[in-house]
Amino acid sequence: MVRWVVALLSGGLFFAFAAKVDAGNGGASAFASALWQTAQTKAGSYEIHSRHRLPDGSPEYVNALILESSPYLLQHAHQPVAWLAWSDASRAEAKKTKRLIFLSIGYSTCHWCQVMARESFEDLGVARLLNRHFVSVKVDREERPDLDEHYLQRLELLTGSPGWPANFLLTPEGEVVAAMSYLARDPLADLLTRYARAWAETPAALRLRARAVERQIARAAPATRRDLAAATQAVRTNLLASFDAQYPGFGGEPRFFHAQHLQQHLAAWRNTGSAEDLRRVLLPLRELVQSATHDAVSGGFFRYSVHRNWNRPHFEKQLIDQALLLPLLAEAWSISGEALYREAALGIMHLVRERWTLAGGLLAAGQEASQGRDEGAYYLFSGDDQTALASLPEASREALAWYPIGANGALPALRAGAAEPTPARHILAQRRARKTAPALDHKALTGWNAAFYAAAAEAAPLLGQAEWIAWAAQGLRRLLVQNRAGGQFARYSLNQQPRASAAIEDHAYLLLALARLHQADGAPAWIEEAEAWARLWKKPGALLTALRATALDRGAPSAAAVWVAAAGQLAADPRALQMQGLLRTLRPELEALAVAAPERHASLVASLARLARPTPERFAYLAEGHIEALLRPQSAPGSRELELQLRIAPGWHLNSARPYQKYLRPTRLSLRQGSEARLDMHYPEGEDQRLGDDTLSLYSGTVTLRGVLHAAPGTHLPLELHAQACNDQVCLAPEVVVLHP
Repeated sequence: MVRWVVALLSGGLFFAFAAKVDAGNGGASAFASALWQTAQTKAGSYEIHSRHRLPDGSPEYVNALILESSPYLLQHAHQPVAWLAWSDASRAEAKKTKRLIFLSIGYSTCHWCQVMARESFEDLGVARLLNRHFVSVKVDREERPDLDEHYLQRLELLTGSPGWPANFLLTPEGEVVAAMSYLARDPLADLLTRYARAWAETPAALRLRARAVERQIARAAPATRRDLAAATQAVRTNLLASFDAQYPGFGGEPRFFHAQHLQQHLAAWRNTGSAEDLRRVLLPLRELVQSATHDAVSGGFFRYSVHRNWNRPHFEKQLIDQALLLPLLAEAWSISGEALYREAALGIMHLVRERWTLAGGLLAAGQEASQGRDEGAYYLFSGDDQTALASLPEASREALAWYPIGANGALPALRAGAAEPTPARHILAQRRARKTAPALDHKALTGWNAAFYAAAAEAAPLLGQAEWIAWAAQGLRRLLVQNRAGGQFARYSLNQQPRASAAIEDHAYLLLALARLHQADGAPAWIEEAEAWARLWKKPGALLTALRATALDRGAPSAAAVWVAAAGQLAADPRALQMQGLLRTLRPELEALAVAAPERHASLVASLARLARPTPERFAYLAEGHIEALLRPQSAPGSRELELQLRIAPGWHLNSARPYQKYLRPTRLSLRQGSEARLDMHYPEGEDQRLGDDTLSLYSGTVTLRGVLHAAPGTHLPLELHAQACNDQVCLAPEVVVLHP
């Protein structure tokens, strides 16, 4: 039985039209034999994506990607293209053979990546062109986000539309000659033919073009220096201009969530009470929840919509999008009391916990857009589906009125004001269960898992789901073990085995999860873990370089912005000395980068601005970090129950709400003067302690204050915590800390 090896070997090209290997042929090269042996060893552990099969069903081709662990790279391991993974060796091969590099970047749940793979990389004619004239290199963007970011900037510059698949022609030195996203087979073949000829005849002209691209990249950042306040205003101006009033959201097409824009408007509302800022949070979220981009049946949200009205989704789901949306939806429910936000948030949690939990307990990276060739077929309700649903009993049809199915079987969306959508959702889920669900991406990405645990911990108290905090804590502890080897974090784990080195995105979201879990449960272990992380960076310059490389905004907050936000929260704790040192060292450098080009670093500017002027949140430090205050709303707006937990470090205390001495400042929570709301507080009794000649009424340890807040939905409700902290030697100045439920 003949099988073909497609591989580069010491400058000689083995490909399907020139070299064949018979299984068991002792004359085959050692490397070729190793490839097939690896394929046989891995059989059953990955899904084979190839239409080129032998009579027994086994793949006809194998290339060097079979040696990789990334599920995305393995999807291309049985194509007739002589793919290599990105490495020093692949670039050395290009220099040695004096060929252009064909670089293709994608990820496993990307629908158009899979379409291009089927149409072009499975095609023998395209494979022949690539194998004869190029060194072909595949990159998994989730494994190498640094490379993805580097080349995506160039794709955006040359095409104006960054996205995946991202394909490039590079000089042997790695500079971009041409860039493109999805191309059908024939246009791709034409392009490859033209550039192969141009490289053979006029390589100097292509090198000049590549250098011109690099000069454009270097000039892209304005040299203007501004202070942080001016940069913040520039970001604000851009943010206001980017809002789409017709179809509430941000940017054009395709339409992404832009969680960082929603976060910035939410922070502005907390600071100022601006009704317009709140409107620009609630309207896009309501539009999104009621659209086809929300999977109201299975839970969760699709990655983006092709049209800006949100009703033509790209049906891929990713864990990071669920992580970014979950706390925003919880906030929207907490502020407005509208049930549709709560239902959507609970749907995200159901999807991730019930469907995306992997063996070993971590979370899958996402779910593909299609099962087979038809994108979204699993999620759409066909004519047969609709006929079957129409024949249901009247009570079932009435329940389905909550989910009006759109044209062409478009995904039903939750109708505004739905009070009890569960029966309808159950009926539709049963119908959908007749189909084969799209495959999961079984990588447990470190950063995305951490981001979701952070989101769950943040959303839990707002939605009355206290057990989410324990679930998130357990998941984060598992992540810290499973995705770490030899003291170093991995980019992801696959089959519970750590793979590849962590990217700065992973580190940033790990810190965010540590910060959020510490705020949620007060466990000192999270601060200790953050300090251990900080000690890994013996040379802060390496961390700074990585943060600079990931500071640009895309469809989500930049990794640098997430790192600054998380580091700032952790560094406020007096025990976090290492984090304080790192932040003190890196903050000026990151600020210089951000203020030089605020429009391109909007989320980083926002994170730095919050360090300079903290936004009222539900968590705050008092007494130089020795006391933590956590405000927990217990119900929706109206007459809302509140809990304020004060965690007071050993050796410190606060005066109780009713101190015996009139000159002492009582601990009180109150509304800001002029508020139209009403706050009724119940304060616990203090503990009597004798200090010197006086008996004092004090709070120490962990103390919970309870109250009821009477306010209309959407009311701006800054609360003031008045307190004075002392230890057995000194008293600090009285403080007023602003919190927001």
